[in-house]
Amino acid sequence: LEDLPGSIASCRRAIALKPDFAEAHNNLGISLLEAGDLDGARDVLQQALVLEPGSLRTLINLASAKKFKPGDPELEALAAAAEKADQMPEEGRMQLFYALGKANDDVKEYERAFDLYLAGAALKRKTLKYDEAPALRLFDRIRQVFTPKLLEEKRGLSQATADPIFIVGNGRSGLSNGYVRALA
Repeated sequence: LEDLPGSIASCRRAIALKPDFAEAHNNLGISLLEAGDLDGARDVLQQALVLEPGSLRTLINLASAKKFKPGDPELEALAAAAEKADQMPEEGRMQLFYALGKANDDVKEYERAFDLYLAGAALKRKTLKYDEAPALRLFDRIRQVFTPKLLEEKRGLSQATADPIFIVGNGRSGLSNGYVRALA
C-alpha cells in the first residue's frame, strides 16, 4: 500500500501481540530496511533468527542490513543453504545468490562474490522479457535527435545554478525491492 510508517506500526503491533512470531520480526526488518534504518533492521532480523534459526528468508534480508566478517555464522548459514540451492525454486536461488554474493564481497572474497552475482543475474535474466531490437532503435533515435550540432545550438539556454539535481530511477540489482517476502 506504499504506507511504510503503517507497515512498521502494524509489524510492531503484531510483535506486541505475539512476541515469538518470527515472520512479524522479519517483516518489520524489511520495513525498517526500506525506511533506511539499517541498525534497527539488523537488530530485528537477528531477533527473527533467534526465533526461527536458519530461516533463509531472514538470512537473505539480513544480508542487506549487515556487513559480514569472516567466520560470521550468518555467512556460514547462507553458504550451507547454497549447497542445497538446486532444491530451491529459481526465485529463491536468485535471491540467495545475490545475498551470498554481497556477503562474500563484504569479506573480500571478490572472485566468489562475482560468480555468485553472475549466477543470480543469470536466473534473473530468465524472468525478463527483453527484445533488443526496439531498444536499439530507441538508441539510434536518441543519437539522431541529440546531435553535437543540436547540443551546441542549445548551449547557454539553461540557467547556471548550484541547486542539487536528484535523479530517480529503478534499482539495477535485479531484485524487485531487494528483500525477500517469500521463498515458497
